[in-house]
Amino acid sequence: MEQWNHVIDEIERHLDGHIDVPALAELTSTTEFHFRRIFSTLTDMPISEYVGADAGIR
Repeated sequence: MEQWNHVIDEIERHLDGHIDVPALAELTSTTEFHFRRIFSTLTDMPISEYVGADAGIR
């Protein structure tokens, strides 16, 4: 779970820039496909919505 917390921190730090999903998947030792599925399960939204959501919604 620590890897996923690190990924969320990385996303939060780069919300105003480019989010490199394949690099994030590598941090969690998953494929991009599995990263997207697990991320959606953990956050109840796809990464595209998470990145685009207002901070108050999360």
